[in-house]
Amino acid sequence: MKALDAPLGPEIGVVEARWTPEGQQDEVVGGLSQPFLAGAFHDDAISQLPPDAVRLAAGKTYPVQAFRRGAAVGLQFHPEATPEIFREWSEVALRRFPWLEELIRAKVYEFERLDAISMQEKQALVNNFIDSVRHTQARKNSGAQTSQ
Repeated sequence: MKALDAPLGPEIGVVEARWTPEGQQDEVVGGLSQPFLAGAFHDDAISQLPPDAVRLAAGKTYPVQAFRRGAAVGLQFHPEATPEIFREWSEVALRRFPWLEELIRAKVYEFERLDAISMQEKQALVNNFIDSVRHTQARKNSGAQTSQ
């Protein structure tokens, strides 16, 4: 996988991740809302996936918002972010990019509005991930028992 400084600028605020057909069938992200609204706060981008990776979601600004490589799932957005975390990230960004204050403050407001709307979807994503890990572990355990 290749990552680079975000050529179109930082992606801060709410992104619309659109699930690809592969994403719609995926055990972790399949069945989530289309588009999936999520918080983003990064100044890098995935420019190229490994040949064995599958893109699960695309965004308007950057083409890779989620991908799978074997059992691993990678996300460019942040389902774990709360308004408090987002505000902390904003304060760090404001120290680095004070000229973006108006934009960053607007994005914080946008994220705070999103959080109330998207909490169930973010929780569903986390629950799907946990279930996927449990299923993977159960398959490994049953395989180890049959080989004994």
